[in-house]
Order: sequence, then structure tokens, then C-alpha cells
Amino acid sequence: MIAPLATIGILALYGGPQPAHPLDPFQQCAIKALSGAYGKLTPWQRYGYALGLVTGAQAERLFVLTHYTGDEGRAGRVDRRGKPCTLRTSASNLLPHGSYVWTEKAGLRQVLDCGARRNDSIARRIAKRRGCPDWRRAVWVDVWYPTARAARQAGLDGWHPCPGAIIPGPAGAGPH
Repeated sequence: MIAPLATIGILALYGGPQPAHPLDPFQQCAIKALSGAYGKLTPWQRYGYALGLVTGAQAERLFVLTHYTGDEGRAGRVDRRGKPCTLRTSASNLLPHGSYVWTEKAGLRQVLDCGARRNDSIARRIAKRRGCPDWRRAVWVDVWYPTARAARQAGLDGWHPCPGAIIPGPAGAGPH
């Protein structure tokens, strides 16, 4: 049996097998990303996309996205462990530290931070109010951007229910 990390490495190098659900947006994006369609990936991106394919992740979970920025003082510049926030960083209270999240709006991010507990109930309330059938399972995810302008350009200026994929990550938060 091939070790999981070796399998992920092989997928990262060769693009891997065709996914079980080729019409799934996450899997389509992961295959394109690993094949170089979006340029050179960082090691954590390559690992996250490959891990998502290996585990069969699909964009079937309801996220409610918000954003936070480096303009917001210390809380917007460092994560809960004191490390600088980057375009890798997202926050969630309900997903384990180190998990990867993917949405069409924000791309691949990794849960390296957390936020106010009330955001989880606000996210469910907003999903319900916007008519999302799966609103009870909505998960709040706060996506980091360097500036509010960058977040607005990405289409994130408020609370946005959208489908996404959860990829369970390593406890140590994976490669850098």
C-alpha cells in the first residue's frame, strides 16, 4: 500500500486520476490547478488540492463567507497562534485547525484562525433568511485579504452563502 503522503505527492506531480464526480466544481478546479492551469502553486496549495482529490472532497457544504483584512489592527495581521496572516489564512470556529476550505469565490484557503462565536449563529440566520435549504448546517468562514479593497474586488463585502468543499487537513497545518 502506498503511504498517503506519497499518494498525494504522486497526484501533485501527475494530476492524478479522474475524479469520481467530474462535474463537481472543486474537483474540476483541483485538477486544473494541479495541471498548472493557474500557474505555479505553493506547496500548501498543491498539498490541499491533491488531498482534496485523494479524499474525494466535493463542493457540497454550505459556507457563509465574510472577510477580514490586514487593515483591522493586530487581529487582522496575525492568526490565533501569532503567525502572520496570508492569502492562505481563513478563520472558522466549527472546522478543525488545519482543514482546507474551497469556494469558487475565495479559492483554496486553510483554517488557521478563529473568530467570535456569535458569527456561527449569524451565518445560519443569514443562510435561512436567504432561503438556503441546508441553512442549519451552514458554516461561517472568514477569509483573509490584505485590504478591504482586495476583498471587495474578490466579491466579498458582507455575508455570502455559497457552496464549498471541506478537506480535512493535518493537525500541524501541513506544508508551508
